Amino acid sequence: DKKEHSIDIGSQVPGDDSFYARVTGGDTIYIVSKSDIEKLSSEEKDLKDKLLFDLASTDSINYIKYIKGGSIVFDLRKEDDGWDLVTPFPQGKVNAASVKDIASQLIRAQSVTFIDEEMNDLSKFGFDNPKYQLEIGADSKQAKLLFGNYYDDSGAYIYVYNKTIDQIYIFETASLSFID
Repeated sequence: DKKEHSIDIGSQVPGDDSFYARVTGGDTIYIVSKSDIEKLSSEEKDLKDKLLFDLASTDSINYIKYIKGGSIVFDLRKEDDGWDLVTPFPQGKVNAASVKDIASQLIRAQSVTFIDEEMNDLSKFGFDNPKYQLEIGADSKQAKLLFGNYYDDSGAYIYVYNKTIDQIYIFETASLSFID
């Protein structure tokens, strides 16, 4: 309703894992779960979406474009009769199960952490010459992702820059096995 509301959190309910609460100035006392109270005291990073491409299912994804070293590896588009390979073989039909596997990895991959420092120099993360790029589209959202330097010497973690929301993450490379 575009109004600000404030809530007073009281003491813990005796013998319970809940807390007393009320709308500031109100007379009604509510009992609120401890987990809901903890959500209110979360830090910004706790509230950020940690998923690479947050969707409930892969069904609404309608394109996936994967670029490695500046060359398009594949450009997939969903049509009424299934998935088409636009590049490198135009008009090619692809195995829907393989695309679903890739799409599943994209919506389930969860970041290890965020990079929240000043992002004036993206080259220090390797985004000036990204190893990989992904463009993903769905009915309700799109994302352009750059994969930069590895975070560690073993290559188990990689920096990922979501250009769409201007956020840098660190992901486990194992969670995106189709990339390399």
